[in-house]
Amino acid sequence: GAQHVSDFLQNKNSSLKILNLSVNQFGIIGAQAVAQGLWGNSVLTHLNLSRNNLQDDGAASVAEGLRRSSLTHLILNHNNIGSTGANRLADVLKDHSYLKALDLRANKIGSDGFIGLAKALGVNSSSILKTLHLSQ
Repeated sequence: GAQHVSDFLQNKNSSLKILNLSVNQFGIIGAQAVAQGLWGNSVLTHLNLSRNNLQDDGAASVAEGLRRSSLTHLILNHNNIGSTGANRLADVLKDHSYLKALDLRANKIGSDGFIGLAKALGVNSSSILKTLHLSQ
């Protein structure tokens, strides 16, 4: 499943801009495969991975994929992401200049994750992030 998506995203002929993979429950391994597909993909702008039980390791994989992509909208709500995963995303946000919206609602980010995200956004002068959802 997720590996096929990864292969498709890596296809240089793909014109797909929006991909909704919510509620597939592919977990960490699926997140790793999708993240690999993001590497170098300059077409995809919207990715919804909500309700896939990504956890911290999956969020870390997605963060690495985000680093190498031009995504403008990333939805990761309801994925059991904790402060470790949030801080991995924060590390990428320090330098990422494409993302306009990040949805991390209904995760377990905690105060450490919130602080990490806030600091990351504070140091990135080229950030165009306009929407950040963090509600529980």
